Amino acid sequence: MTSEIMCIAGVWNQRHETYFACDDLFTNNYEFTDTSMPPTETIKEKRLRLRRTLRLKKKPAKEGKRRWTKKTVKERLDKQILMDESLKERFVKEVALFRLITPAIVSERLKITIPLAKNGIRFLIAMKLVKKVLQHSKQWVFTRVTVVLNSEE
Repeated sequence: MTSEIMCIAGVWNQRHETYFACDDLFTNNYEFTDTSMPPTETIKEKRLRLRRTLRLKKKPAKEGKRRWTKKTVKERLDKQILMDESLKERFVKEVALFRLITPAIVSERLKITIPLAKNGIRFLIAMKLVKKVLQHSKQWVFTRVTVVLNSEE
């Protein structure tokens, strides 16, 4: 048995695993075409290829991703951390007139820390300038004391 098998379009060489294309089956004009598998990558070549692709992916884009909405970032403020006489006066004059009084609102408007705002609210409670709406460990809600005038006088 020969190592060559006749195909419709040419000859397949089993021994060398190659295919000889034939222009015409009745003439012996063979053209050599290699149909063997391409050489496989070695492990080192695969690692190099992966490193190159990772390097290309790591490079930042020129402008970055486009966002449909821009995020607004609040600036960090230097907040007052100690109670002084001027701050006590501001609590009595300004904070006592707020309709809604919470530590967060007081802290934001007076530029003070939350613990200092809580101490100021306690100060206003002691002076009976604010009244409690809701108070538990997570949320403090107070409102101003409204003075009711008696129309009988």
